[in-house]
Amino acid sequence: MYEGHRGMGAEMSNQQNINIQEIIDPKKLKKLLNSFVLATGLGAIFISTDGEYTIVPDDYEGICPFCKIVRGDAEGIQRCSLSMTKAGKLAAQLGEPYISRCHAGLIEFSAPIMFKDIYLGSISCGPVLMWDWDEIAVQEFLKQTEDLQLNREALVVASRQIKVLSGRNVQAAAELLFIMANSIAESGMITLQQRKELNELLLHILILKI
Repeated sequence: MYEGHRGMGAEMSNQQNINIQEIIDPKKLKKLLNSFVLATGLGAIFISTDGEYTIVPDDYEGICPFCKIVRGDAEGIQRCSLSMTKAGKLAAQLGEPYISRCHAGLIEFSAPIMFKDIYLGSISCGPVLMWDWDEIAVQEFLKQTEDLQLNREALVVASRQIKVLSGRNVQAAAELLFIMANSIAESGMITLQQRKELNELLLHILILKI
C-alpha cells in the first residue's frame, strides 16, 4: 500500500518480552537479507521496533551508494532510522507491505515481521525511483538533504545509480519482501513452540523424579 492509503489491518502489539533474536538467529536473518540483496539488486535492512537495532547485509553499501553517503552523517542515519521505523509500524498496522517516501525523497517499502499480533520489527527495502532520473529529481534530493553534512557532488553521482522501477515492479518486490518476512515469523513460531514443548517435557520428567 502506498503512503496515504490506509486500510484495516492486523492489530499491533509491542511486547518487550519477545524480540527478534528469539524468533530467528540474527546470522540467519542476515544471510536471508544477503540473498535478497544479491538476487534483486535492491538494498534491504532489518530494523527493530524502536529503530535502535539493525541487521545490515554485507553488500548493502555497494548496492546503495546514495544511502551510504547519507548515512555517513550522524543526523542522516538518525533520519533514515526514523523513516524506516515509522514505515515499519504502519506496515504492521496495515498487515501488508507499506510503500512510502523516505526523508531524502526516495521510494522505500517495508514489510513487518509479526509473531501472532506482536510486532518485532520490519525489513526495509530500497531506495528506488518510480520516475526518471533528471535535473528535477536531483534538485529534490539536494533540497531534502541540504542541512546534512554531505559531499554534494558524490551524492549526485550516487543518485544516478538508484534503480528506476515501475509501480508494478515496486509492488512485486514489496510482496516478495512480505513473503520473506512472513516466512521468518512462521519459522520462529515453530522454533518457539518446539522450545516450549521441550521445556514442558523436561519439567514433567523432573516432577516424576521427585
